Amino acid sequence: MKFMMEMMVPSEPQRSRKQGRVQGVCVLLLSALAASADKVLILEIPPHPVPTGSDVTLRCRLRNGDIIAAFFFFGGSRVGSGPKSELIITNIQQTDEGLYSCSTDMFGSSPQRFLKVKVSQDGSEVEVYEGVESVLLPCQVSIPQGEDMKVMWKHREFKILVHMHGSDVDDLRNQSQRYANRTSMRADALQTGDLSLTLRNPTVSDSGTYTCILQRDGREESQGEVHLKVKASSVSLRRLFCHLVVFCPYCISTGLLLSICYNKKTPNRPAASMEVTQQHEEAQALAEECDDVTADVTTEHAF
Repeated sequence: MKFMMEMMVPSEPQRSRKQGRVQGVCVLLLSALAASADKVLILEIPPHPVPTGSDVTLRCRLRNGDIIAAFFFFGGSRVGSGPKSELIITNIQQTDEGLYSCSTDMFGSSPQRFLKVKVSQDGSEVEVYEGVESVLLPCQVSIPQGEDMKVMWKHREFKILVHMHGSDVDDLRNQSQRYANRTSMRADALQTGDLSLTLRNPTVSDSGTYTCILQRDGREESQGEVHLKVKASSVSLRRLFCHLVVFCPYCISTGLLLSICYNKKTPNRPAASMEVTQQHEEAQALAEECDDVTADVTTEHAF
């Protein structure tokens, strides 16, 4: 019996190991509770890449699903002035790509979540009339870290190089003669992410799909497309009105000069007729006076 009691009572090393396991479990539970307490807020963000040009709404929620007014952060910097229930990003571009989070004074900060932006496969469309001075083909990207960065613009249908920019300068050695002296980009394009291309004096033959390609160390990082449509030049009503305003005075002056010259060469018949009539009346009056004088002379001779 004594032997059985000794077998049931744990030894000192066994008690120490059991206490260690219990303490370990308690520590894990406390850590889990602390982690859950730190992550009461959840940032609601699109799980898939968002195409450029679309609108995105970010919301801050509690674990129970309730939306709460919070401060929003992008890349560690606060967006906006005060707490709000949602953050709306309109016409999103690749420069909006990055880490977002939300925070409140009561519940702390949410885990950071990455918003991925992709260039829309449909691309943007630009439409102009032939004869304009220039047209801008837009391209906005997020510039990654790295060396040997360059951007190329190509015409997809013609398969020719339209423009190349790298190391803060243009590299036009392989540029198609079709676009010689007609293209330009910002000098700080690879710093700002604004890779837009300016095409001067666009013509109908320039219409087509243009591809903007960003390369790093020879590898393609991102790509965007712009559909350019150049319409044949047409005279607008406004331009027609301007032409009329300019040329009408000349037309009126010419008409008046021609009318004056014509009147000078053509005799004025009504005026001549009036002179003849007046002369005839004067002759009749003179004849009547002569008759009166003759009558007076005859009378005196009779006496």
